[in-house]
Amino acid sequence: MKQKIKTIKTHLINADEKKLSKVIPLVIELKDLLNNFEVKSIKDFENKINAQTKFVSARLSAEALGYSEEYLRMQQLEKEIDDRLTIQDINANGQLKASLKNKIRDRHTIYYSSEEVKLLEKLDKIIADYNQIYDVARQHIGFGRDGRLMYSPFSTLKTSL
Repeated sequence: MKQKIKTIKTHLINADEKKLSKVIPLVIELKDLLNNFEVKSIKDFENKINAQTKFVSARLSAEALGYSEEYLRMQQLEKEIDDRLTIQDINANGQLKASLKNKIRDRHTIYYSSEEVKLLEKLDKIIADYNQIYDVARQHIGFGRDGRLMYSPFSTLKTSL
């Protein structure tokens, strides 16, 4: 059963997308740096340079091969991105992918519970029944102080006790 949407908090969706859009240039820069070295991730880069130098430390390998600036920039970008976005979250145009936008939208969408759906259906039926009563007859009923629907004290249709 498809859930019925109660509320969509668009302001939170827009805020999240705006925050992530500020990270996009950093992800693109990281992607370009990784592509320059023909690797997919920083870990692959570290393994590649360690294999070339036979060192254990990636930092020392980067210094030995003259890639220390690039390696430090990769680490800095990784720290600034802080796992908020990945290279796979961005399309070729440098925009957030639709799948990520859908995840954000789902996170800020509130759905009715099954009990609320049942109550809504009951209330809709009650309202429809009330609206079918013609105007003159509506004058004979009203809500009492306790919130219950009852005959109006001035109704001539109520039964005598």
